[in-house]
Amino acid sequence: LGYSGVQLQPLPRRLTPNADGVTERVSAIIRSPVPGTATVTARRRGGGAVRLGEVRLDTGVARLNLDPRRLRMRDGVWDVRARLVPDDGSRPTAQRRRVLVDRTLGGLTATRVRRTIGGERVPVIRIGFRLRQDARVSVRARTARGTETLASGRRLGTGRRAIIWDRTVAGNEVGGTATIEVTALGRLGRTGLTRTVKLPPTGAKVRP
Repeated sequence: LGYSGVQLQPLPRRLTPNADGVTERVSAIIRSPVPGTATVTARRRGGGAVRLGEVRLDTGVARLNLDPRRLRMRDGVWDVRARLVPDDGSRPTAQRRRVLVDRTLGGLTATRVRRTIGGERVPVIRIGFRLRQDARVSVRARTARGTETLASGRRLGTGRRAIIWDRTVAGNEVGGTATIEVTALGRLGRTGLTRTVKLPPTGAKVRP
C-alpha cells in the first residue's frame, strides 16, 4: 500500500545563508490528499526549534518560506517536520525532511586588479571569500585551456580571505573566461561556491 498522508517535498541538502544570494532559502512545499491543517516546524540536532507556520490544505499544495536568517536558525543539521490534522477527524500524519544550515563559506568574488609581476604592471584576478569558521580551503580556476589549482586543502582561519591568480594555467597565460571554484571543508562537511569572470586579453599590460 502506498503512503496516503501529508507529503513534504525533499529539501536541498544544504542551505548557506551568507547574504550572497546563493542557496540562502527555500520554499517548503506541502501536499495533502485530504483537507486539513498542516503545521511545519524545524528542530536542530543538539538543541533549538523554530516554527515555519500553519497552513490550510484543501487537497492541494501550500508553501512556507524556510529562511534560516529570518528564523534565526543556527548552523547544524535540522529536521523539518510537516504534520497534518485532517478535517474529517482521522488520524494525523507527518513527514520529515533533513536540511543542513551551513554558513562556513560565503561572499565569493573574482575581480580584476593590478599587480607588478616581473617588473611590469599587469592585470590579475583577485579571488575573495569569507569564512565563518576554520576550514581547509581549495581554490581552482577552470578555463578552456585547462585548470589551475591555486590552493589545495589549505587551512585558513575565520575572516575575509583573498588569493591572487596571475591568469596562467601550467605557466601559460590564458584569456577568455574562467570559472573560479572555492570549496571549504569544515566541521559541517564540504561546501563550495563558483564565480565566472571575464579575463583580459593575453599579453595585456597596464599603462603607468
